[in-house]
Amino acid sequence: MSWDVFIMKTPVEIKSVSEIQNDYNLPPLGTLSDILDILKELLPDIDFSDPHWGVLATKTYSIEFNIGNTDPVESIMLLIRGEDAPIDIIKKICKKTSCSAIDASTGEFIDFENSPEESSLEIRKTRINSDIGYSR
Repeated sequence: MSWDVFIMKTPVEIKSVSEIQNDYNLPPLGTLSDILDILKELLPDIDFSDPHWGVLATKTYSIEFNIGNTDPVESIMLLIRGEDAPIDIIKKICKKTSCSAIDASTGEFIDFENSPEESSLEIRKTRINSDIGYSR
């Protein structure tokens, strides 16, 4: 199983996901072409054989990038598996796209300044990451 993270544009002034109104319309991250270019620039080893579903695989983790079928792109869902939590990658993507990252397991924003690894650590303790052969 994976640690899932949503990347999307959210109002700057909110501090918690619970503050997002139900009728909030997500502003787009950019065109599909722009988002693919950004991800390829940040992560040269990413495989986008399918432009709507990318994969980055390393020795210690993998990330699947579900971009969806809409253009412009509204959000990206990351499915992260493995021993390491690639927090630095999530942070780079958020910075480059001016987006927020939401931890699907907690439903809250990832706070890059205060131990974002804790959430993924808890997930890894309880799930088996059979795709890469790790378990915690």
